[in-house]
Amino acid sequence: MHYEKFPNGTVKCIEDEITFELPQGWSWERLSNIASFVGGKTPSTSKAEYWGNDFLWITSKDMKSKYIRSSQIGLSDKGVEIMQIIYHETLLLVARSGILRHNLPIAILKEQATINQDIKAITLFDSSILEFIYSYLKGMESRIHLKYIKSGTTVENINFDVV
Repeated sequence: MHYEKFPNGTVKCIEDEITFELPQGWSWERLSNIASFVGGKTPSTSKAEYWGNDFLWITSKDMKSKYIRSSQIGLSDKGVEIMQIIYHETLLLVARSGILRHNLPIAILKEQATINQDIKAITLFDSSILEFIYSYLKGMESRIHLKYIKSGTTVENINFDVV
């Protein structure tokens, strides 16, 4: 059996979370222990001064390939001032969208950008494992669909806190 011990001394059985046995010398680690997470937002569309082609603004429509270097819509310098900048070599994951009915878009950001509220940015503390984590998440797409995606009234979303 597999157990996790928490800083407060409590122990929890995590057998249902272990998807396969690891090679000798490896151990499981929670993503929250090796990365930080941030969500995005959408600047007011009624303020034309926020929109332009100065800076990438990634939406689920841009999440069509492994690497993201451009976006369909951009923000102006003024629009970027109210956003959190996401740096290159960050994993992006669509966490809320109708696309989750049939796909789990994950990509690696190759340029600085901002993201909308449907995207989660996962910044790994050690970028040398970026490609591995990307491959792992893509490999776990079916499991994530089964266990963590829930239907909303208009769009599906990932229970990201559990993932």
